Amino acid sequence: MPAAVTVDLTKLMKRFSAKELEAKQVKFAMSVAEDMNAFTPEDTKRMHNSMQAASDFRQGLVIWDADYAAYVRDLPDSSIKHGKNPRAKADWPKAAKEAHGEDWERLAVDLLTEGA
Repeated sequence: MPAAVTVDLTKLMKRFSAKELEAKQVKFAMSVAEDMNAFTPEDTKRMHNSMQAASDFRQGLVIWDADYAAYVRDLPDSSIKHGKNPRAKADWPKAAKEAHGEDWERLAVDLLTEGA
């Protein structure tokens, strides 16, 4: 289920230029995307490969544009083939968060304290 989060960026916008914030967002989104993509099922690699083209890192959006991405995400892990990707999970974003969530938090802190 989608969730909405409101974040007050006023202090960050005073501290960094729009260009600097965008660069930091791109770096963060790309790192998270690659970590997530490492857990995508890869039967045909279509879904795995769709992420780079479908995502908008400048906007912080990570997207898998394969027709069956939402369907796969709702499958039980027992339905996922692991031949091409032993780390594949049906809910690959959740698996990536469990594996890398603390790394993402550190990266966000590092990016937002650079030049402080």
